[in-house]
Amino acid sequence: MIRQTIDQIKQKLHTAEELADDLREQLLEKLEELDTELDSGEAAEYDSESLNSLVSFTQLSAHEALRPQQDPELLKLALKGVERNLEQFEADHPRLVNLVNNFCITLSNMGI
Repeated sequence: MIRQTIDQIKQKLHTAEELADDLREQLLEKLEELDTELDSGEAAEYDSESLNSLVSFTQLSAHEALRPQQDPELLKLALKGVERNLEQFEADHPRLVNLVNNFCITLSNMGI
């Protein structure tokens, strides 16, 4: 599920016409870093349910951020879900949390 979700986010980024090319590349690079981390030997140690929740909220955040008619309240709630999952996951998996957090910060810096 995690790989499929990351692939879906990548596809949305590739087809989002409203994104500038440099911002699209930034986000895609961050997703590649996340992919690399998941490929590492440490990935087997991750609690799959917590990781799935984190990835799902990240996907939801990206979806809300890329909607042509954004609803700021929905985006805020999605980002809140990412934040809560990150707090729970951070102590055990600082590298993975850092990668997902960087993705969200990049969205935030874009004004999303």
